[in-house]
Amino acid sequence: MYLFGVNAPKELINAFTGELQALQMSRSTKRAGKDGNIVYQGVSPQERLNVLNKYLTAHAKTITVAASAGDVKATALLQRGNFGVAYTSLKNAYADNGIPFNADALAKLTIESAITPDKLKANLNLINLQAKTYFPALADKIDKGYTVKQLLSPYLQTRANILEEDADAIDLKELQGIAKDPKGLVGLYDYEISLRKDPKWRFTKNAQDSLGGLARDLTKMFGLAG
Repeated sequence: MYLFGVNAPKELINAFTGELQALQMSRSTKRAGKDGNIVYQGVSPQERLNVLNKYLTAHAKTITVAASAGDVKATALLQRGNFGVAYTSLKNAYADNGIPFNADALAKLTIESAITPDKLKANLNLINLQAKTYFPALADKIDKGYTVKQLLSPYLQTRANILEEDADAIDLKELQGIAKDPKGLVGLYDYEISLRKDPKWRFTKNAQDSLGGLARDLTKMFGLAG
C-alpha cells in the first residue's frame, strides 16, 4: 500500500487482512463433483480491491484532516506517492484554469483519483470542461490542451504592469470578463483602457506619474513653465 509513498501503518494492514480473513471464513462451502470434494468459495479479486480501497480511503481522510489541522507529518505525506501526484495535478489544474474550489472538495477528488488512477484523468477532464464554461472564448484552445493561464498570459502581464500587481498572484477569475464571449477575447488594447478606469489604478505609481506628466504638459501649454 504505497498511497502516500511509504509503507502503510501496521494497524491499517492488520485491519485490512483481518477483514479479508473474516470474509473468507464467513463464506459457505459446498460439495461438488462425484467425489464430494469440498470447494471453498473464496474472495474475488474485485472484493479484495473493494476492501482495500475502503481502508485506503479512511486512511487518506484521516491524514487529510490532520494536515488541515496543522499536522506537519501529515502535510508532508500529502505530497508523496500516488496521493501527492493526484493532489498536485488536481490543485494545479484548478489554479491554472481559474476554477474555484474548496479544500474538502479537492481532498475528496484527490482520494478517489489516487486510489483509482482512471479517475484522475476523468477529474482532470472535468476541470477542463468547467474551464470552458467559465471562459467560453477559450473553449477550442482548451480542447487542444492549453490552460487558461497560458492563454491569458498577455492579459495577466498587462494587468500586472498597469495595476502594479504580482502576475503570479492574480486570480484568473479577475479576467473572466475578457473571455466570456464565445466569439472571442476582448482586445488587449481595450483591456488596457478598462484597467486604467479601474479605481485601483489611481493609487498606482504609474498613474501618479501619468497624471504628473499631464499636469506638466498643461502647464507648458499655457506658458506657465519653461
